Amino acid sequence: MKTIRVVLALFILLSLNSLSAFAQANAETTFAYLSLVPAIKSDPLIQNTPIPIELQSRQVYQTLFPKLLEAQKQGQIVEFRPEFSFGMVKVEYAANTDLAVLLGDSVWIFNDPETLLAETQVRGKKMGSSSDVPLITIPVISIEPKSSCFSGYNFAADRYFNAYLMNSTGKLMSVADGYTDSNSSLRGCFGWGDWSSMEPGYRFTLKLYQLDRTTLLKTYSKVIPRMAITSINVTSKTVAGTAPANSSITVEFAHRNLNSTGGYSYTTNSLITPGTGKWQTTFTIAMRGADWTHLIYSPTANFMFYAYLDAPNIYCGLGSNYCYIYGPPYMPASLTIRHAGVDQTFSGKFGNWGGFYGELTNSEGSPVFLQVGDQAWGTGLPTLTIPLLTAIPDYSTDIVSGNAPVSKFLYTYLYVRNDCGGSSCWYAYDKYIKSSISGMYGADYSSSLDIKPTDTFSFEVDYFNPVTGNVVSYRNLISP
Repeated sequence: MKTIRVVLALFILLSLNSLSAFAQANAETTFAYLSLVPAIKSDPLIQNTPIPIELQSRQVYQTLFPKLLEAQKQGQIVEFRPEFSFGMVKVEYAANTDLAVLLGDSVWIFNDPETLLAETQVRGKKMGSSSDVPLITIPVISIEPKSSCFSGYNFAADRYFNAYLMNSTGKLMSVADGYTDSNSSLRGCFGWGDWSSMEPGYRFTLKLYQLDRTTLLKTYSKVIPRMAITSINVTSKTVAGTAPANSSITVEFAHRNLNSTGGYSYTTNSLITPGTGKWQTTFTIAMRGADWTHLIYSPTANFMFYAYLDAPNIYCGLGSNYCYIYGPPYMPASLTIRHAGVDQTFSGKFGNWGGFYGELTNSEGSPVFLQVGDQAWGTGLPTLTIPLLTAIPDYSTDIVSGNAPVSKFLYTYLYVRNDCGGSSCWYAYDKYIKSSISGMYGADYSSSLDIKPTDTFSFEVDYFNPVTGNVVSYRNLISP
């Protein structure tokens, strides 16, 4: 197994479709699962912050996506699809391809989703201020329509389950099975060897058994609804979407507090959808780009369906060659990147997760890397100008310092590679700090670890514009 270089840029939502195949249609292929979260160790970022797993894993996917896309263009990868709620990417690739060599030393690869989930302990928890467990105590199955994985809570421990996915005509599309764990939860994924997903109109059925696998205890069954968040307007503070007609839904909005208290402000609106199923709700909470919203629909006490979307924003990586913009899923998208006074424009559509990607290259197709002062703008979004960001470690003090915009709050992360039973894994640490009036910052990690020149580590600093929400990230990977 290998380990993904974990680069978690808080709340920069990556939202991209799975992509069509470039490899030959008759080539022999196989599947693998790539982790989007760090291994669970003594002080991993995933344990000591309230950030939902959907957002954490999409930030890592954002850095991995260019490699996957390039491998797909070369015919080595056929298709890839993220499961953000479960911290993984499913990849179909040519059987003669060595993914570890192709994607690099920093990618953590698994043969099946269950092994990955057991290692990372991701449980597909829903987003929001109550993201740890549902507030009710009866068994609840949590499903995101169009995804392949599901989770459940408040089930008795040590039970066996079978899950079935049938299309609207009753044809069996996929099955999954497993056991409830000591925390009374369960998780599973459809389609290990295909691309089965829980499409609207399909029926999900879960049968719960004693450990003998024959004594049936309970059957849970529900048709997957059609639901989505289709737009977020930060100016009018309005969120809109679709859900089953005349149904009770909950819409939660999360706003990042870029101030001395840090954290996030949450607010929730409950409403009944009209007969058209097209709903809209207005919040009083402050909004900016890169905030996010979460839709919950519970047609019965035992099922919770959910969807999420981030507020429109632009993300660029200083020193990388790509930017992303986020907006209404499936709608036309345009992104322009200006490097050294020269513009490159990319056009297409926002993906089903709300994202659109542009990769800066020269006339030969080689990457062109973004520099301080470069700009990006896109559909309905204010211009992003890349500021000066740097990061330099001091091994004697375990402080990472550098330049940043004056008197601004920053998210910083330190990832150190370690040996985990013969394979690589990454410890993750985070600090929320403010730069000085001279535009300098210092992130003190001395209470967490001793940074050594012999370590391989990655340091990241993320700057969120407090007015627009546009995001710039700088990453410094250091290897002995």
